Amino acid sequence: LISPAVPISKTFTITREIPDITTSPVATTSIRPTTLADLTLQGGEASQPGIFVWTDSTTALKLGEHAYSVTFIPTNAVTYGENIFNINIVLDNQQQYISWDIEDKDYYCGEIISLASARSKATANDAATGLQIVFTVDDETLASIDGSELTTLKTGTPKITVGQPGNLTYLPAADVSKTIIIQPNVFTGEGGDDDWNNPANWKAGVPTDETPDASVKGDLTIQSDHKVNIFTIESGASVTIKNGATLTIKGSSAGRETYGDIIVENGGKLVIEETADSVCVQNVYLATSFGEHSSSQVIAADRLTVHGDAFFDITWADNANAQKWHAFTVPFPVDARKGIYDLDGNQLTNEVNYAIMSYHGDVRAQGKYGWAKFRNIMTPGTFYLMTVDGTIPTFRFRKTTEGNLAATNLLQVAQFPQSGDAQVTDAGWNGIGNSQLSYVSVDAPVQVLNPVSYTYELMEASSTNFTVGTPF
Repeated sequence: LISPAVPISKTFTITREIPDITTSPVATTSIRPTTLADLTLQGGEASQPGIFVWTDSTTALKLGEHAYSVTFIPTNAVTYGENIFNINIVLDNQQQYISWDIEDKDYYCGEIISLASARSKATANDAATGLQIVFTVDDETLASIDGSELTTLKTGTPKITVGQPGNLTYLPAADVSKTIIIQPNVFTGEGGDDDWNNPANWKAGVPTDETPDASVKGDLTIQSDHKVNIFTIESGASVTIKNGATLTIKGSSAGRETYGDIIVENGGKLVIEETADSVCVQNVYLATSFGEHSSSQVIAADRLTVHGDAFFDITWADNANAQKWHAFTVPFPVDARKGIYDLDGNQLTNEVNYAIMSYHGDVRAQGKYGWAKFRNIMTPGTFYLMTVDGTIPTFRFRKTTEGNLAATNLLQVAQFPQSGDAQVTDAGWNGIGNSQLSYVSVDAPVQVLNPVSYTYELMEASSTNFTVGTPF
């Protein structure tokens, strides 16, 4: 018989291979560090793939040169073990300061300002440290910063702060701050013309929707659509909005004692948005002409504050004479007796240079003409008839009362057709071309020419006033 074998025990130690560190990583920072967590390990190579981390990132740094523990963690942790080793870090206490000089002047909305002159310098020897400068602005609605460039956005006084947070060698530099004044982008006309789109005419280039504050110190002509926030026309300056162009204003311009003029030519449009409580001008000029299907437009004009006078010009057709009557409305009250001038400022005389009539249905109901001579204050929303002597091509109507304009400002004009005109399908007009026989037929409604759509619309002859609820 064979006896059982005696068991033999043997202990084996299995260890993972430790990767070799061929190049140690370097500790870097963009701030003044206090613990290892403030330092980033960059670079470094090992015999196996993996990462370098601080063994204990909460370890406090000590002034001078000291060794700190780093752990290499291999990607293949089954086969390879961690390698813990030390690297030396030198923490110095050198002083630095900010050298920065920004020109002390007014800046303008939309201007790009270089801040690149800011430098960090060593206090010991004034040598540049080469450290990256940090720029901040206290109000980002007034200005924005991209790298070392600052873009002014709107009027105000933002404070720009320049700093350098330090590193392993330098302590943080004391911040340096500068408050700048941002003015509206100014139209000067120094480009040699009155064109909005000429960059040389503006202090900071042509304004855009992103650079919304602007002011005008010269004579500016707007020939295309533009939108601005605060738009101030300074004393002695003027803005002319041409046919087909629209100027939209989003912000208020109150706060000055004097302003310039705004001229909205026939076919031009001024739009004042709800965000603007008050857009101030000295004088406002509106215009239209017979034979045209358009006129000046001022939208939300109740927010247009006129410190001086308001005018609108009507240019008559070439064949305007005493045998033709023209219908029109006014955008603000005008005295029919003494509120009408020529373009040279000479006051014209009622019933000499022109005559005005208004229609009253109640008068016509009594068997009378219905159209009567008018010598009072003309008001917006009412149509009037006017005939002229034909010697004065343009009549200028002047606003008679103070305060803002009416909210909707569309001048309405039309030349009344003579009896028998091909467009008249109803015998509503009897002898309109004859200034002595103008009246409304008893049984027919009044026909009014809408100068925008160029169609005839009916007003009942019984209307007390020949009015429209909303201007066309």
